[in-house]
Amino acid sequence: MSLIVTAVLLGILEGLTEFLPVSSTGHLILATKFFGYDDDQWAVFNIVIQLGAILAVVVLYWRTIWAVVEGLLRGEQAAIRFVVNLLVAFMPAAVIGVLLMVFAAGLLADSVENLQQLGWLPVLEQPMWHSARLLSENSAFGDVLHSFFGYSDAPTPLQLLVYVGYLAIAALTYLGVWERIRARTGRPHPAAR
Repeated sequence: MSLIVTAVLLGILEGLTEFLPVSSTGHLILATKFFGYDDDQWAVFNIVIQLGAILAVVVLYWRTIWAVVEGLLRGEQAAIRFVVNLLVAFMPAAVIGVLLMVFAAGLLADSVENLQQLGWLPVLEQPMWHSARLLSENSAFGDVLHSFFGYSDAPTPLQLLVYVGYLAIAALTYLGVWERIRARTGRPHPAAR
């Protein structure tokens, strides 16, 4: 099948599934796997085709977008309220995303603590500090922090390294830094190795 025919078929698939309450990008990824296409070659296509959907929204709502921009420049209350409402609608997803990242980092650090206590991970296991006087891990609030965010009143260097390392990798992935590095160097994503 020629490249143009494939692009047209995948574009039609993207357009048809854009209106379904499931991921249109997921359909594209499944289609490229189903047809046996090279992942690296089609990953760029699957990203670039999203520009079409974004452009369609911009073309459809360009008058509204332009009116909001003009209204913001003039300080109109309706435009300001629109942007504030948009930000308020976005905030729950952003807050939940950050909380889930911190929760996952805490879960990973807690797993390291458990493995160190069992003696199965005898690396960097001396506590860095003791904060039980300020907030004990066994207190009600300390237990909640420990359960949800991996709080430890005597963290080891490895726990801290894993916690901060996970958050750094998750933040860099969220910001798309890995993809920019991969695009410049041609090296694969660290998780793909």
